[in-house]
Amino acid sequence: MPANLTLADPALADEFTRLLARSGGNWDPVVQEIDSHGSRTEQIDRSSQGFIEVGNAARRIARTIFLGSATGGAVKGITNRQIHLGVVEPGQGVAVYNDALNRMTGDLYFLYNLNDRYYFHTQENLNKVAIDRAAEYTEEDIHAEIVSRLERAIGRDPSVQVCPTSPSAVKDSETIQYVILHPQASLPSREKEMDIASDTARKILTYSADDERQRTFRNTLLFIAARQDNIRELRNFVKNYLAWNSIMNGDILHGALTNLEGARLDQTTENLESAEDAVTTAIFKAYRWTLTPTQADPQTNAYDFSIADTKVDDRRIISRLRDKFIEDDAIVTKIAPEIFAAQLQQYIWSSDAYQEHIGLDTLTELMAQNVYMPRLRDRSVLAMCIRDGVQAGTFGYASAYEDSDYRNFRFEEQIGGLRVVEGSAAVLINPEMAKLLKEEKEKQQKSDPPESAPDPEKQTGDDSTPVVVEPPQAQGPTHVVVTKALQLELPFMEEIETLQDEIARTLQADGGNVKIEITVTANKSDGFSENTTRAVKQNSEHLNAEFKSD
Repeated sequence: MPANLTLADPALADEFTRLLARSGGNWDPVVQEIDSHGSRTEQIDRSSQGFIEVGNAARRIARTIFLGSATGGAVKGITNRQIHLGVVEPGQGVAVYNDALNRMTGDLYFLYNLNDRYYFHTQENLNKVAIDRAAEYTEEDIHAEIVSRLERAIGRDPSVQVCPTSPSAVKDSETIQYVILHPQASLPSREKEMDIASDTARKILTYSADDERQRTFRNTLLFIAARQDNIRELRNFVKNYLAWNSIMNGDILHGALTNLEGARLDQTTENLESAEDAVTTAIFKAYRWTLTPTQADPQTNAYDFSIADTKVDDRRIISRLRDKFIEDDAIVTKIAPEIFAAQLQQYIWSSDAYQEHIGLDTLTELMAQNVYMPRLRDRSVLAMCIRDGVQAGTFGYASAYEDSDYRNFRFEEQIGGLRVVEGSAAVLINPEMAKLLKEEKEKQQKSDPPESAPDPEKQTGDDSTPVVVEPPQAQGPTHVVVTKALQLELPFMEEIETLQDEIARTLQADGGNVKIEITVTANKSDGFSENTTRAVKQNSEHLNAEFKSD
């Protein structure tokens, strides 16, 4: 029987490989895999007592397939039934051999199964190579690939910290920071699993440079994590990608296969592209969970997290999750003065230090420090709230508080351009205090008699000669133009808002007739194409904008 042919005999093996060499290829590795000390078939036989009892089932099957297929023929390989004829002896069942063959199909490098026909080939089975190589990658290798891909997906965004390895790696900043947690710090998928993500986020939230110094700005941190089920799936995809990439290009652990050509090259290319797509999709599917810090009791440093899921509708991790944070009010882009006033009443005006007023710089810092305060997107949100609130009488405003005097005091009136910039001396005034200041100001104005204005009808000198009153002379420029060149490569909406808020409204508040115009000027030495010109003209008409070209 072919199953009893001892290919482990060197003389017999050499004779076979010598004869087979005429058909091309190196058969030595094939014979060693089939029947040699420490071969893969021997390892499979040792894994089951049933295989050993029938005389080493895996070896017997391998010998049979080798003799039945190595010499080629009109039809490549032999069937399962033909294998049974070569291995099964009287009194033996086929089940044990079927089990062994299934294991061999997944483990042997040179064994192929095409349309349920088995054969050996001198070229490695690429699927087997990929499986074995994938098993050799460590968890550190896999996580390094995930982190690298996240960094490439995020790009150079200073507001995002990708998979920090320690709390000190996350900078202590007054501006909002998005922290993508490491794959090891994942959310539980089941109740029995640990919530490593929340524990890790809590450590980052609480500590900064080391475990002894507490973080200053805690209300600026927002976290992004994956669930454990998604991470497990992602790890498998990454292992598969690394394996096929090593077959094609090689890596630190493995060299690239040198005999990739024809159908084998096409197979490797197709599997590598498929693995790449699978990893990319799995990353965006995994990192879709938001963790927003919450603090129920302002008197304690106990923090919890509000966890939410996002829809994987595109591959922009940060923009998609930023929109989710805004949707859930984790990031406030606009706050009504009356809502903000309630927050001030609860946390600011009730404090002995800020019963009358608080500096805008100090207020901004307190909001960035304390998780129980609203988390504003940036200082412009606060500026907009203050403008609306001062006009509505929700709170007062002064450009500075010096020598017990509120400079440029405003209450229940419109403010021109206002920016809450770092280092500002401006103060926000308790509405009760603002009412008293306004009443005192009104009393003072009533007690001071206004200066009498000259009467243009009044005559002096000769009764018949009227006095000609000259119109008031301008004390400053009568025409102001402000021009700002914008960089197309950078977002410039904030600059446009600043021009509107700080310049246009300031001029308007002084009684000026203000008009804002946006001009787009473009030049091209060889001329713009007809399609481009037509598109710009149509868009201009849609915007009711004037279009000129020459």
